[in-house]
Amino acid sequence: MDALTDEILLVVFCYLDAPAALAVVSKRLYALSREPWTKAQYFLARHGRIEAFYHALGRGALLDQRTIDILLSSGAHVSRYLAQAVVQHACRKSVQFVKGPWARTLPFPVFAHFLHKVAQLYPNVDISKGEDDGSVFLRWIQQYKFSNIIFKHVPSDRIIDMFDNGFIPFSPKDPVHVQMPLAIALEPRLLPLARRNGLGMDSKYRDFILRKVFEKPSTERDQRAQEIVDKVRALTELDDSMFVKRTVAAEVCMEACSNEPAYSALKKLDRRDELRFNLSDVVSDLLSLFVRTRSVTQPSTISVLHKLYQDFPAPRHPAVRLVMLLTIFCSTLSVGTSAATLKARLGAFNLLPLTRTDVVRVLSNPFLEKPGALLKFARIAVPGFKDDEPEVVHEVVQACLVNSCKGKLLKTLYELYPEVKEQVSSAFLSARIKLDDLPAWNDEDGGARAKAYRASFCAGFGTTRSDYDMYDLFGSGLPEAEDLDEQEEENVGSARSAEAPATAGKGDVKMETDSDTDEAATLPGTPSMVLQAHGGSPPRQSPVAAYDEEDEDPSEITQESLSSRISADEASFSNGSRRRWWSRSYSVNDSPSNKQSWPNDALEVGRWVRDQYGPLHPTTAVCLTHAIINGNYDLVANLTFPAGVVVPVTLEHFRMLARLGRSPMPFLWGRLEDNIKFYYSANDYLDPTVPKPEPPSNDTITVACALGKRKRPARAVGRAAPSYAESDSDDANDDRTCAPRHAAVTTRHASHLETWIHHLTLLQREEEAKWKQKRRLAEHDENGKLKQRVEKTEFLKTLTWRLKELRGVLADRSADAHVTVAGTACAVADDDDDEFVPGRRKHARLV
Repeated sequence: MDALTDEILLVVFCYLDAPAALAVVSKRLYALSREPWTKAQYFLARHGRIEAFYHALGRGALLDQRTIDILLSSGAHVSRYLAQAVVQHACRKSVQFVKGPWARTLPFPVFAHFLHKVAQLYPNVDISKGEDDGSVFLRWIQQYKFSNIIFKHVPSDRIIDMFDNGFIPFSPKDPVHVQMPLAIALEPRLLPLARRNGLGMDSKYRDFILRKVFEKPSTERDQRAQEIVDKVRALTELDDSMFVKRTVAAEVCMEACSNEPAYSALKKLDRRDELRFNLSDVVSDLLSLFVRTRSVTQPSTISVLHKLYQDFPAPRHPAVRLVMLLTIFCSTLSVGTSAATLKARLGAFNLLPLTRTDVVRVLSNPFLEKPGALLKFARIAVPGFKDDEPEVVHEVVQACLVNSCKGKLLKTLYELYPEVKEQVSSAFLSARIKLDDLPAWNDEDGGARAKAYRASFCAGFGTTRSDYDMYDLFGSGLPEAEDLDEQEEENVGSARSAEAPATAGKGDVKMETDSDTDEAATLPGTPSMVLQAHGGSPPRQSPVAAYDEEDEDPSEITQESLSSRISADEASFSNGSRRRWWSRSYSVNDSPSNKQSWPNDALEVGRWVRDQYGPLHPTTAVCLTHAIINGNYDLVANLTFPAGVVVPVTLEHFRMLARLGRSPMPFLWGRLEDNIKFYYSANDYLDPTVPKPEPPSNDTITVACALGKRKRPARAVGRAAPSYAESDSDDANDDRTCAPRHAAVTTRHASHLETWIHHLTLLQREEEAKWKQKRRLAEHDENGKLKQRVEKTEFLKTLTWRLKELRGVLADRSADAHVTVAGTACAVADDDDDEFVPGRRKHARLV
């Protein structure tokens, strides 16, 4: 410690949240901690130049005149707004967002010296009540938000003068901090002044400002669209990094009906080539997202999609075409609609003629549950559909089996086409899984195939797994569409490929955060890392710029509307948002449930199969196997524990999970505790004529019931002592001398729970043997230790402690049966044994 220089010790101080403990270690450290230069650099490094004075003023015992001078010379920011808040807090009343004594802890000479320095920087400081810069700024914001309420008018020139005098929020709890993006959006001339005062902006903060530009005001004004265009131009001219991104443009498009001025301004910017992308491409990508979400069936969303498609039609784009077909045939308005009306709607969006591929895609989509209107129109408008109708139904049935939420459509198709039942049964039976066909967790690939393995059917809502591609299932991005010629396909592909690398013209540019104004002035002989104005822990970033970058692409397009995203941004900027989780409200379109990839109140395919075929049918057995392998908890619970007859759980299900190394669902162990009937496989209950494997020898358990109560150990040893009587004497032939007590032996069949425990124990031994063998074959280092630890599978871990629970349940149930058997036993001759009552030993005997 003594060999370290003062600069290194200063760096150590700056990395401590509470350096007081280190300061009392030695006299040298204590003297160094009392130096004004050390204290000044500590506040700068820990809190940045924007917040340095705010935190220093709350530590009156540490702050002195020399420390204030060093802070000012090192670049710590002092605004007129900070001086007004200090005077109000120290002399008049508490500041709303400041808790604790804060400026009242300052000694009077230090307080006077601070005011003297501020007076040299800002000669005119208004300390009147309600006339500080923060209050005036908030009144100016309210004047814009609530134009129908009369406020004391605040001109924009006064706000510009405030920023010219160093106005910037000095605390993350300051309500001014949240309103800064709106202020820049209202008055773009504030942007360079705010950047000069220390406002740090990353790409997300810039997007927030632009969202505020397009935000819908409380009261509409004339020429609102032109105002937005002018503000966007002004911001772009003042700062090259301020440009509208694809994310913001998509959010504005989602409010095409509710915020028409903003949408019109966005189209004006696109027509004048003032955007760095083509708005038509953004609209096409946005419409394509609705192929996979439930919101495509909402009337409010349908009106937005229709408006966007009318302004930017793309009839040759397969995903966009499918979305528009879904808005017509999935809507509740299509039920009972005549063919002429449907034809008129399709013609209005240039979606005619309807092809066979369109019919298959719409029927295969998860959100179409009532196919009557589509089938009726296809028989009239699609050439040759009547002849191909059985084949179309077969393709749709195969696609429905892949998606678990298509149970209602299968039910409707079965009512219209009875042959669907045979097609479903054939598809399930052809997908029957054998134990030897599954990849094992101990294969040469390290169990990668076993981890990634999924069964074809019954995957659960929101997931699909089959030879059918998921894009085929949702019907998006299919290049083999019959209505796409080669030229249109090349255009669509070129638009996708040229979108990312375009940087100079229409591409999206990710700007770096400017940090020129965030660097503090360095002193001679001062380590640069100590004087960082912003940083991690330590140094910490300014609260104004503390908007963390996310891992996602900043130009990612989502279905979220502009208003919803602004609410989320404001909550993230607010320091106390975790206490106001209820403040964020969702509109109908932004509800999280509308982003789900399955329809509301969907019927799972597995439940329809059970209801249609019964619980003891081979098709239902295959359905349960697929659900267990895929971990579909809801379907397994519905199949194995409904009212009435259940689908049996077999030992083969556990063996399959053991081979894959996956933990069984907790629900299955509960079914075993219910003493369900034991089956080796589904063949045991499906076909009685199928020969079953021979049961092991201990399926019939021999139970030895001692007639009488347990002997005392000491007396049992005494009776078992050898006799010294001569072999030909009378004592040797006396049966009463050493005749053993023979226990009555009875034989009974094991219960189902005992059989389950027995076979699961054998399975546990097999898995442990495989695990030990894998450990032996693992690589070792020079010292004979494993280079990499070989973990047990999740199945083996779960099985080990679950077997203990099952044995405990069995022991509790067999206790009453043991008492019943013992009550019928013969009386024991030795009356002294009646006094001994055996009990379970609480602790193991120490040897």
